[in-house]
Amino acid sequence: MFGRWADLVAIAVLFNVDVRQAGATAVDYPLGPFFTVTVDVNSTSVGVANSNGEQVWKSASDRAFISASTGLTTITQSSGNFELSSKNVGTPCQNVTILGVTASDEHVGLNGSYGISVHRLWWNWEPDLTLYPSWAKWVPKLRADYDVRTMSYVNTLLTNVSTKSTGYNNSFYDIAASEGRFVTNSTAGDDHVWTITSGVGIDAGILDLSNQSTIDWFKTLMKEQYYSVPISGMMQDFGEYLAVDDSVSLSQGAVNPRHFHNAYPTVWATLLHEVVKDLGLADETIGFHRSAGTFSAKHTNLFWVGDQNIDESREDGLRAVVSSALHIGASGFAQTHSDVGGYTNILSAIGNYTRSAALLGRWGELSAFSDAVFRTHEGNIPQVNAQAYTNASTLAYHAYNARLFRSLKAYRLALQTEYQSYGWPVLRHPIVYSPNDTFARTVIDESFWVGEALYVVPVYDVVATSLVVYLPPLELDSHGVRLDNSTSPRYKHLWTSEEFEPGQTVTVDSPWGQPGVFVRWPVTEEEQVHLQGLWDFVEAEKATVLTA
Repeated sequence: MFGRWADLVAIAVLFNVDVRQAGATAVDYPLGPFFTVTVDVNSTSVGVANSNGEQVWKSASDRAFISASTGLTTITQSSGNFELSSKNVGTPCQNVTILGVTASDEHVGLNGSYGISVHRLWWNWEPDLTLYPSWAKWVPKLRADYDVRTMSYVNTLLTNVSTKSTGYNNSFYDIAASEGRFVTNSTAGDDHVWTITSGVGIDAGILDLSNQSTIDWFKTLMKEQYYSVPISGMMQDFGEYLAVDDSVSLSQGAVNPRHFHNAYPTVWATLLHEVVKDLGLADETIGFHRSAGTFSAKHTNLFWVGDQNIDESREDGLRAVVSSALHIGASGFAQTHSDVGGYTNILSAIGNYTRSAALLGRWGELSAFSDAVFRTHEGNIPQVNAQAYTNASTLAYHAYNARLFRSLKAYRLALQTEYQSYGWPVLRHPIVYSPNDTFARTVIDESFWVGEALYVVPVYDVVATSLVVYLPPLELDSHGVRLDNSTSPRYKHLWTSEEFEPGQTVTVDSPWGQPGVFVRWPVTEEEQVHLQGLWDFVEAEKATVLTA
């Protein structure tokens, strides 16, 4: 999330004014003819007053974002969106269903390219009461008042917080180091902690999970620091960071790191799963990983495909979502998702990775079909990215994609049942149903099946208004039974209902909000029931026009 100074920078950019923090207490900026924005640096709040000087809105915290256009201003904060008009009235903005929020911003501002701050996390696993002074009240209030759950973040590392000026009560790094709970550097001697660096001043040790005592210690820490409030799970990061060279020492040299490297992710997942089982929360929480071992699946709910670059590339951008999910599915893990819009920004002299509204919208379209959950991310330099809350157009596009995702709920649940029964992934490579087709054999990320009924071709050229699509012949069903050529199904274009014979290349329109989606037609009676929500969505959204 934005830090305090980044919020002020964002407002300065929008209103083309010079924001200076030193010596300031409150600064006013005109917002059209009717309103004034007040930025209070000391209390880190943003307020809006009408032409009579009456305050009509104030941010709940410094995390508020203001976007202005002719006749309309939208203010977005965690408690909701409000529109201000010439009537001096604040009214609810466009309705978007929110199931949960992820709070992982125990952050530090690092100096990046062009003087822009890059935000990283402090890996000291306790609530930062400088950022969230009312954390213990805020989490249950979101659930009780809005039915919005809160998720958090954890990983296998602990940061040395000696350079962190505020916001912590305990240094778990110091505790773990003094008790011998870290992987150590055997070449340094004296039980020196084997460290990694995640930015200037952020050095961390890796938990030695080959040691049962450390596992038990960290389970206790998790229960006390996380689940003392009713959070609903977390991103459970890393697991892959254990090095295998001769400098690494586990359990005082008793465990070979080369042998333990692939076991580490499973031990990590097991630890976290045991925490929620011990607390009776296994069915009330979700945890997602990006690393795994052969036996990790039964210990985790969900995987995500990592921190993609904010671009369309095959290597590690939008296209990598599909290739990664297909590989994960083929490895026996059915449920995956990505950060909608990507995560990794890069600003450099040789090129920048920043998020356009078009990329955000197209990524959301893909995730509506490809992902087991629909989760957004601001990116690691939020202020250079288009966000769902940037303006009315991005919000409308995001809301549309969220509704599209929700329309597939019944079908997605049916595919989860198939996974439990047969081990089939939700996303399936075209070769599953077209094993003898030359094109299907060469697919990397061009297309995929969601279950057996939906064939999806994402729009990777994000501004393209049409798609050239190859529809492979359909040879087998999910059980491997060969289809009768005389009754072989056809492809039905989701958005126009136009039908196509298999084995040909076709061109279809791909306006905003309409990736290439084809239904294997006719569907079964059971699929008809499960896909009714999607049919209803298509009918209800016929008049929707999106922009990016």
